[in-house]
Amino acid sequence: MGSSLLTMAWGVERAGLPAALLLLAFMAALCLYTAYVLLRVNKYHVDTLGLIPKLYFLSAGTLSVAYLLIFVIVKGYAWGINVGSMMTETHAVRNAAVLSGMLALSFYIHNIIITIMGNNARQENNGRDLTIAFLLVTITYTLVGAVFYICFPLAKSCIEDVITVYPLVAFMLRTEAILLLPFEKTRFLTVVINVFIMTLCILVACFCPSIGTII
Repeated sequence: MGSSLLTMAWGVERAGLPAALLLLAFMAALCLYTAYVLLRVNKYHVDTLGLIPKLYFLSAGTLSVAYLLIFVIVKGYAWGINVGSMMTETHAVRNAAVLSGMLALSFYIHNIIITIMGNNARQENNGRDLTIAFLLVTITYTLVGAVFYICFPLAKSCIEDVITVYPLVAFMLRTEAILLLPFEKTRFLTVVINVFIMTLCILVACFCPSIGTII
């Protein structure tokens, strides 16, 4: 959610506000449905999930998201509503695919959703909890993207894209790398993989800082 949250205003600028709001709702509903289908399939075809790792990074992630929300709200209040060039600079039809690609990655959690929901103490509430989670994420994306876009005091085309390390993607890559590597899982191996992932992210940010050329 981290990198997607920071680039959401840029995605809204690319697609235009009306198309962005429609895409947010559609992609959230689509990804929620497919994630729920995965949970249902797992419920009927898997008897036991085995040992499920805990996701300890979620607390820090929650704090960072809260900080970004507060930052956007405070800045939006200070800037006020600026709609002067909003209608003339929209790229609704031409560049809506950029935002749809961002949202496809932003809402994608399907390859670890069974592991995450397996930590739920009440498995019968998985559907409800998954829906609440997707709803909160959608609201967060909408607030950060739309509020920043509407209140941005300069030309909307000046909204720059930002790339940051994505903790959830790092967790996914680290988990799959440990499964593939012929080494025993240790704290040292985890640190090495984390450093490697962070190094790749930093190199991409340094030499290819425009997210539009990657997505």
